[in-house]
Amino acid sequence: MARFFAWGHRPARWPVSVAHLWPLTVLLGIFAFLNTHPIRPHDFWWHMAVGREILATGHIPTVDTFSFTAAGTPYPSYAAFWLPEVVLYGLYTLGGPALVVFVHSLTVTTAYGLTLALAWRISGSPRIAAAATLFAAALGINDWNVRPQAFTFFLAPLFLWAIHEIRRSAGFSLQTCIRGPNLRWLAVFPLGMAFWANCHGSFPLGLLIVGLWVADEVWGAVRGGEGGRGSARPLPRIAAAGPPRGPALWRWPPPRVSSTRAGLEPSLIWPGCPSTPSSRAWSPSGPRRRSPPSPARCS
Repeated sequence: MARFFAWGHRPARWPVSVAHLWPLTVLLGIFAFLNTHPIRPHDFWWHMAVGREILATGHIPTVDTFSFTAAGTPYPSYAAFWLPEVVLYGLYTLGGPALVVFVHSLTVTTAYGLTLALAWRISGSPRIAAAATLFAAALGINDWNVRPQAFTFFLAPLFLWAIHEIRRSAGFSLQTCIRGPNLRWLAVFPLGMAFWANCHGSFPLGLLIVGLWVADEVWGAVRGGEGGRGSARPLPRIAAAGPPRGPALWRWPPPRVSSTRAGLEPSLIWPGCPSTPSSRAWSPSGPRRRSPPSPARCS
């Protein structure tokens, strides 16, 4: 400690820069906006009454008991958002509307925090992540009122985060998806769907996210021959149509070739062919090992 405060000591560079203020400002802005706006009058108090009835009776209502014209009519939607209603009423009894608004603000801000973190992780830029999160906030601001759907905001970015972690795992394929560190990320989907289905009727969106991911992996495996990795190969194949073999380079995987210079440089010289520009094969996605051409190609 004495050495740290010694004369002339230069402390380590602070890891936070001005660029980090962008995401921080976006999240603080969202949190402040949610905390300074009153509860909208839509159906908040109806959800409070339903939560009170569930806690008092110990079961989820099945018929409407809060309206005059539809009293006694079956209302199955109670089962779609009973869990947030119980939580909201419990918060209300503990701290009144102020505590409800505060917890609601934390929940929504956490959802956009996950979105920002994932965008930052993928782009590597705090400015791009902040701009993307701000755009997402502008799209969702109309649904920021205190209602059950706010409890599910974090699930969509959490699902996307899990998919990102699974896809970036070393050696990922459809066969190895259920082994190793991927297993704990796969647990996010059933647990998240169980929570989502008991919070709001928008839970099919979770199935849509998972379905699109699985469909993309299957398509990549069918088209590329390598589970989940083949989807990135169409552009290099299209660009490789210019070499001597032309569209034949689209075939994957290519046949083997014994070339002493393969892997040392992107242009491969075919054995038995003169070293001319026309005999060199270029692949924009890196060197490819191919079988030597027929004598007719060397003529």
